[in-house]
Amino acid sequence: MNKRLSKFEVIRILAMFLIVLHHAVVHGVCDVNKSLNPVATRLVNGSIAYILGSGGIVGVYLFILITGYFMINSKISLGKLVKLWLPIFFWSLFIFGFLGNHSSIKELIRAIFPILFGEYWFMTVYVFMYCLIPVLNNIVNSIKSQKELLYLGIISLFIIGGAFPKLGLGMIASRLADFCIVYCVGAVIRKQSILKNEKYVQLAKKLFVIFILVDILGFFVLTYAGGILDKVIFIKLSKDIVIHHWTMIGIAEAITLFIMMGTTNIGYHPIINRIAACMFGIYLISDNEYTQKLIWHQLFNMRQALTYPWWLMIVYILGVTIVVFVCCGILEYIRQLIFSKFERWAYVKGNKFQEKIGLEF
Repeated sequence: MNKRLSKFEVIRILAMFLIVLHHAVVHGVCDVNKSLNPVATRLVNGSIAYILGSGGIVGVYLFILITGYFMINSKISLGKLVKLWLPIFFWSLFIFGFLGNHSSIKELIRAIFPILFGEYWFMTVYVFMYCLIPVLNNIVNSIKSQKELLYLGIISLFIIGGAFPKLGLGMIASRLADFCIVYCVGAVIRKQSILKNEKYVQLAKKLFVIFILVDILGFFVLTYAGGILDKVIFIKLSKDIVIHHWTMIGIAEAITLFIMMGTTNIGYHPIINRIAACMFGIYLISDNEYTQKLIWHQLFNMRQALTYPWWLMIVYILGVTIVVFVCCGILEYIRQLIFSKFERWAYVKGNKFQEKIGLEF
């Protein structure tokens, strides 16, 4: 079996760190589900926090790009789907067992069927996208000319941008559509050998710097405009850029970063690959509805970080993110050690059952 180059595993590790950092901000420091007043009264800290949190969108789409890059030359199977589902089911039920309301049948059912009830929005959308991979691969493989590729790109921009609230085109946009489009981008990067084309790599480096600068400037301008003009709507827009999927700049940053990091040459390092195998588990533990409040409010009181000096706030947010990242990674590693044989057995049985019923993807 071919060993995956560790540069792609480093991308996965970075992607998950950005996602956990995002959660530290949106569930903790700024707590986007509550009042925006704390951010409005601390404009510098609020702007910095939003900048730190904005990487979550980049992290999400880095995962999808990796999936597209590798799955364009592969096929899904029942065994792979079972292997993908098992840790989702385990952590959902395990965490419910410790922190959930055991007297609520509704919550128990949600914990048993986390994908169907959207307990983890990312995993729910990811699994549905994963099931569409045969269709998506057919679309990418059917592209025979630059004109067709350009046409697909234009349609993709309309679909992603259509989710912008003020455009009124939300009915044509969804996270699943975004995932499918970004998957196709990752697949095209592989099919067109873009990582081996120096012209595209240099362009990606320049664009990435531009996107980052625009991102940072945008957050400061919007947040300060909201504070100075006493218009919370500007701060709300800044918040929305951090958490909503219609922000194409996050997707653009993910694509250019993927191209940049995909050209590095670090070879194969089993330790890096082993760490990367725990990334989905980190997400499943840290972003469970029961652990969010426990981690970001009860254990670390992240909301209080807005009152710190700006440099101390940055240190605290990054420090807590690293602690959560490492601890959740260790827990997922332990789970894998305990259930690795069972998961391999389930993978094999799933594929055998698929062969028995003659199901092809």
